[in-house]
Amino acid sequence: MGNLKALVYNKCRKWAGHTFNIVVDDKATVGDFKEALMHQTKIPPDEMWIVFGVTQLRDEIRLKDLYIADGYTLYVTPTTVEFPEYPNL
Repeated sequence: MGNLKALVYNKCRKWAGHTFNIVVDDKATVGDFKEALMHQTKIPPDEMWIVFGVTQLRDEIRLKDLYIADGYTLYVTPTTVEFPEYPNL
């Protein structure tokens, strides 16, 4: 498969708007992608939503089965709230 980009959305100020290059193989699942991204961001995989287009992706699905190819961008929305007093951040 090759290189994919992960763009982190707004809920995590530390990484908001940052793009990460993630290398995965042809058999990689969404869960594998999350694990690889965790090594760069320290965001736990169970606190990530991965979105492609308008669809939230399930961990067990292979990226290849979704026709996600080298150079594509997946969007990451952390589900944690950094500042509980400001839950909309």
